[in-house]
Amino acid sequence: IEFKRKIYTLAVSTGKWCLKIPEDIYTKELSELAFSKDDLYFYDIPEKFKTIQMYEDLMKSSTLYLEHIPKRIRTEIMSFNAVKCDGLSLQNVSRIHKTRKVCQAAIENNFEALKYFPKQMLTKKWYLRAVKCNHRAMRLIPIEMITEEICIAAMEKSSLAWRLIPQSMKTDKVMKYEPESERKRTSTYSERCKMYGKF
Repeated sequence: IEFKRKIYTLAVSTGKWCLKIPEDIYTKELSELAFSKDDLYFYDIPEKFKTIQMYEDLMKSSTLYLEHIPKRIRTEIMSFNAVKCDGLSLQNVSRIHKTRKVCQAAIENNFEALKYFPKQMLTKKWYLRAVKCNHRAMRLIPIEMITEEICIAAMEKSSLAWRLIPQSMKTDKVMKYEPESERKRTSTYSERCKMYGKF
């Protein structure tokens, strides 16, 4: 078996193609060598030789989803790399790894990651950050948490946010951001109502 290991080690170190290596041939050294040559070897490497570094490297290249990584070896770095590629991966991040850095990366990728935020992080400050990333985050904010600042930030992100702003929050400050198309539409509607005696 030692002779076979030498043959496979030589083949891996000099070859351009991924080889099918029998499980009993793998050693810690051969596993690391194979992975350094091609990360596809990862899926054949026995679990006992897989390292945290291998998992983290795979997360960076988006070839491995967080849910496929054993919970016992998940790290904050793995979680961060996962949500950077797919914000909704936050649902698979353990509570201890839902840090500000990880949550920020998640909403920058997908505003719907707000659904998987820890309850204590669902503050006006975080809702403001979310709408600065995507105006559609307005849909996920409880009406009692919506502020003028949040409405204005959403409008600065996109004029399409106008229809997501509750009527009660269309204050003088917010009204300054009303899109021209909405002004015309509202004006036309008001004129029609007056014409037909609805006012």
